Amino acid sequence: MGVMPPTTPKVWRIFVADSRPAEVDRVHQMITNDPSGTVRMVGQSLYPQTVVQHLTGPQALEVDCLIIQDTMGTPDYAGLQTVRQLLQALPHLLIFVTTDHRDPQAHAQIMAYGAREVLVQPWTMAELKGILASIQIREQQRAQLAGPAPAAGAIMMPGNAPPVIRQTMVTVYSPRGGVGKSSLAIALALALQNNPTTPLKVVLVDMDVN
Repeated sequence: MGVMPPTTPKVWRIFVADSRPAEVDRVHQMITNDPSGTVRMVGQSLYPQTVVQHLTGPQALEVDCLIIQDTMGTPDYAGLQTVRQLLQALPHLLIFVTTDHRDPQAHAQIMAYGAREVLVQPWTMAELKGILASIQIREQQRAQLAGPAPAAGAIMMPGNAPPVIRQTMVTVYSPRGGVGKSSLAIALALALQNNPTTPLKVVLVDMDVN
């Protein structure tokens, strides 16, 4: 049986960091004009150093998601450096990185810095809301699988703990053929399945995206 969408959508508090004032204004307008009210912009910054101050300083804003430009206007990709710095202090912060690059390899490099999602310019409000809704549904699924919290003072014995099922998708991708994608995917699947510590159930799907 499928999981129903959340009956009460969460109101996401968004902080926008982009070196281009016009882009910050564009995002602000998209959020302001959205009739659902599920996304609220709580702050903005044009400079990477002030992003860290706003989110980790003594008067840090309460933020659910940071949308940050990959370069932040610098040749050394200060936005990605900021992502890495923030995740050390705020490991549970959702960070979406915006980029002009459409190359999947560039997206993989961005994700390696700790980004949760990559938004290719010019991204839309529909894309953002779709991603956030998907994240909320997964949070609900994890809460349902974990079961209700124990009563105050209750002792949970190991045998009574509900099983927690974690499902993860790993994608092996290359725009070129004959580079060993299938071999790598098979080796990875076997390694996960034969893990001596915690053997995992693995489903391997080999497909051509062209």
